[in-house]
Amino acid sequence: MMGSVRPSVYVVWLLVVWGRFLARVAAKIYEKVWEMQFVGKSRRFMLDPAFGMMVLHCNGHLLAIQKLVKSYCKQLRETVPNKVNVVFVPVVLDGHWWCVAFSMNREEIVVIDSIETKKAAESRSVEVSQLAIAMDVAFQSMDPSWPIGTITNWPRTSLEMAQQGDIHSCGVHMIIAIKRNASKILKQMPPVEDLMVERSWLLAEDLLSEFNEARQDVLELITPRVLYFFLLPAY
Repeated sequence: MMGSVRPSVYVVWLLVVWGRFLARVAAKIYEKVWEMQFVGKSRRFMLDPAFGMMVLHCNGHLLAIQKLVKSYCKQLRETVPNKVNVVFVPVVLDGHWWCVAFSMNREEIVVIDSIETKKAAESRSVEVSQLAIAMDVAFQSMDPSWPIGTITNWPRTSLEMAQQGDIHSCGVHMIIAIKRNASKILKQMPPVEDLMVERSWLLAEDLLSEFNEARQDVLELITPRVLYFFLLPAY
């Protein structure tokens, strides 16, 4: 069913326009969805992409990182480290979206990158180290006894995934990977069979989610004509 319906060319514009916006609103949406989906279980978090980008500009300066943690990690301070399952930290660097997953139960750092793929942990080593320091600071804000350097010393792996086939779909691949790894961190990602179908489902599931604060803005863009063409079967 899911693979039998494709959006028409008419809605490609809509999917592209909202693609980058989705990466930013996804954090708030997913945290609310995960809270309902994993009731009574350890929590999943996804931070605002601005956090990761700004951390990389701090060059390891602890005072600056502490200020960022105070501003961007407020939701983490509502719990304690042993009640956290995973924290996803998306990053956009030089126009490319990728993500670092900090898995608490596995004490492991997983790098998600649809261009670097199997070598992501090595090629992003410097950036991951800076983000790991920031996560240590964040967890110390939750628990003052948390030693700085704990997460920094965790083993690092790369999520095995098919390399993206273009130069502009990295954000979509990242979001898909985050959604599929929220329940359990995978070693290998199933291939994305039809990227346009995946884009359309992200639009339907995420941008139109009741948890999306900008939902009304999305609805105003989707005219009846767009919806009509959006549901046309592909031939």
